[in-house]
Formats: sequence, C-alpha cells, structure tokens
Amino acid sequence: MIDEMKVVLYTSSSLLKPAFGVILDEATRLVNEGHDVTIVYCDNAVNYCSYNPNGISICCMYCRLEFQKCLSLIPKSIKIKSLSTFLSNKRDANIQEYANVVDLKGLEYNNVNIGYSAYSLYIDNTRNSEPNIDVSFCRYFNKLLTCAQLLVDAFGNMLDILCPDIVFFYNGRVLDVNPLMKLCATKNIDYICLEVYNTSGKRYKQYYKNSTPHNPQYVAFKVKELWNDNMLPLDIKVQIGRSFFERKISSLPAGDKVYTLEQKKGCLPENWDTNKCNIIIFNSSEDELSSLGDDFEKKNLFSSQYSGIVYLLELFKDNFDYHFYLRIHPNLKGVRYSYHMDLYTLPYSYKNVTIISPVDIIDSYALMNAGDKIVVFTSSMGVEASYWGKPVILLGNTFYYDLDICYKPSNKKEIYSLIVSQLEPKSNLDSIKYAYYLFHRYDCERWKYVDFDEIHFNLLGKDIECANYQKFMGSNFLFAIRHLIIIGIVKLTSLFKL
Repeated sequence: MIDEMKVVLYTSSSLLKPAFGVILDEATRLVNEGHDVTIVYCDNAVNYCSYNPNGISICCMYCRLEFQKCLSLIPKSIKIKSLSTFLSNKRDANIQEYANVVDLKGLEYNNVNIGYSAYSLYIDNTRNSEPNIDVSFCRYFNKLLTCAQLLVDAFGNMLDILCPDIVFFYNGRVLDVNPLMKLCATKNIDYICLEVYNTSGKRYKQYYKNSTPHNPQYVAFKVKELWNDNMLPLDIKVQIGRSFFERKISSLPAGDKVYTLEQKKGCLPENWDTNKCNIIIFNSSEDELSSLGDDFEKKNLFSSQYSGIVYLLELFKDNFDYHFYLRIHPNLKGVRYSYHMDLYTLPYSYKNVTIISPVDIIDSYALMNAGDKIVVFTSSMGVEASYWGKPVILLGNTFYYDLDICYKPSNKKEIYSLIVSQLEPKSNLDSIKYAYYLFHRYDCERWKYVDFDEIHFNLLGKDIECANYQKFMGSNFLFAIRHLIIIGIVKLTSLFKL
C-alpha cells in the first residue's frame, strides 16, 4: 500500500506538447494510486511562457480554452487551481541593472536566480546567445524578468498554502517552471522533473527526482542504475545499446532528428591527406548550450566553442603535419548569428583548417571513421566516435561527461599533449551503457490515460505535429487545421507587437 501524498503538478501552458499531456497522464496515474492531487495552471497569471514568448494575448486566450476542454480527459477528483489565486497583488517589478550576459545570468529576486531561466527563454525564442544589451533587448528582457518575479511570488505562496509532499513539472529549464524548481529545493520539497524520449515513434516518460534532465551527474547515475537493474539480461542490454549506434550510422531515427539524410555516404573533403594527422572537430549549436545553468557551464574549459576552436588552432598554427576539419552542426543551417558565421572566417587566419558547412554533403561518419582523433565540446558524436573505436577529446561539459567515454583535460594546457600523444580508444562499454539509457524504455513509462504520442499532418507544405490527445470536434486533423490558423494569427500579431 502506497502512503497517500499531497501532490501538486504545475503546467504553464495547455499548448505545450507533449508537456501538457504528460502532466495530465501523470496526474491521472497519481490520483488513481490514491494520492491527493492538485493541478495548478497559469491561467494568464503571467503573460510570457515557452509557448508564448512574446506575450500575445490571443495566445493566452487559446491556451485557456484548450485547458478547459482537456479537463474532460482526467478524473474529476483532481483539484484544479489557477496560479493567479496565489498572487496577492501585482506590483511594480524591481529590475536590477545588467551590462552583459554574465550580469543578467546572475540576476536574483528574493534569493532565487531568475536570470538564467529568463535568458533561456530568450534564447529559445531567438537562437541568439550573444545579444547586444541595448535598449531594444532590455525592453523585452525586462518583461521576462518581471514575469519571473511574479512567478517567484506565486510559486512561493502556492507551496506555502498547498504544502505538497512532492511537486511535478515538465523540463525545469526555462522561465515557466525554473523558479518553482529552485523554490522546491530551497524549501526542501521533493520534486520530479518530467521529460519524454522518443523511441521508434513512441514517447516514453522520464523521471528526474530533485534534478533536471540537463544534469550530467544525475544522468550518469541514471545510466548506471538502469544498466544494473535486473529487468533484462546483459546480452539484451548490449544488443539494444549497440542498435542505437547502428541506427545512427545508417541515418535511421534513434530518438532524435536524423541530420545526415542529405549527406553523401563515404564522401570526404577533396583536400583529405592521409599523410597528415587529421583531427575532426564536431561542434554543437551554441544557443542550445548557453542557458543550461551554472552547474553545467562550470566544467566548460572555454567561454564558447568558438574560443575553444581558436585556442586549438593557435596551438598548431604553424604545424602543417596536423590538419583540422570542423564539421558545423546541421542544426545551425540558416542561423546568421556570429557564433556560427565567425567560424567561416577561420581559414583566413589558419591554413590548416577546413570548414564543412551544415548543408555540405560531406559524410559526418566518413569523417569520424577516417579521422585520427575526434574533438567535441558537447556533441553526441563524441559518444558515437568512442563507440566506434576512436580516441575522443572532450573540451566542454556534456550529458555523458561523468562516464568513461572521452579523454577530459582538466585544464587548457593538457590539450596539446592529448592531440600529439598516441591515445588508445576508450573501452566502448560506457558508450553502450549510455546508448542503452537513451534507446531503451520500459512499457511502464508509456502513457496510460492520456495519449501524448505524436501525430503529423502536412498542411500547405508545412509539417504540423500535434499530440494524439489534441483534438477539435473529435479530430486530430481538424485540430491541426485550427491550430495552423490560430498560430498564423499569433505570429502576425507578434510582428505588430514587436
């Protein structure tokens, strides 16, 4: 018999998929287990969230209507409360001054850091990790900070009034929920950060207790915990882990977008020279790494991937026995910010580097196989290359940092030695463990009450994705059409507002 708990689940938007469906499914599971369950939802208590980063009122109206409609999917015994009931009054914000990104990341309100989460939402909306701190930026960012302060007040009151034993929310990184996570930690209230992982077209829930999915130490703990359980024989676990790498190298879906479909199998750069020591650098999207929090950033050897690449090239500027190939991540296609565009200027200063653009047909896996060493900052190619028997040098923090997969210099001075030394590949056992963690999910982690699996429609040349629980007049297709129309109106309104 499970002891009854007072459980609070918070959702910032009914339009965030699959997040909202995961919350509804989890709430239903908990109430059916006999717990006292309350869902708290934003209900336009604040104007900005992950789904509505520009504070468009039409979007809030759409969200509230969708929330009320989806209540029919869950038991009536689940209590529903609006976040606005926990706001005593809306007062003028007290915005601290900030002159740069470092300053704004450190901004606090009532001893709760709000700078990182506001910055994270800004980056999600713009992909600009190096903003100019000008009047236009401050006008928008101060609105996010005001929103964050309101959330700190509301979440604090919510926890004091409801006195939950445990709190559930989704993801935990951005402005919507990050202050709630920090307050739970401060008040010693357990929390579960929910996430999903896609495997073979199915979505599986993930549970992170008193942590986020972005904490490498917790990920390492989960990898080892899953590997050591007795639910499957060891040989099956190894087979599942290996299948992850086999699917990736064959350009088949393995839980993430397939980025190599447009690349030509086996294609290497025209200037490839087997007489040189060829070092392959796989970078990642800088914007995806810039707002994961201080715990993530403190293990980075460099302030940015660009500065790390320049440092590495400077070490071998006049040594033409070494050639560096920088494969720019395909996800940077179309991004015009300097953290991407500056990479193309490197050959003007360094004659032993070749830049491979996001749209180049050069085969990333052919590069990996032919290279003598692989350098990554956080790229998943690090764990893949290690599995396939390549020495990998890791110059930043990543989700597999705390596993024995890469060579990890403790300071910048060690980098040169690792590049010129004869390095043996690491054992691929931890790579297999990590892949098993990514690729295998148990049926108990699937949805049970609210179907949050994804469904796709092609409308007017656009791929419209919705979750199976999202329906209009009983139809996913009609929901997709209505959604496309409303989002078009929201985007048009955003242009006028901004």
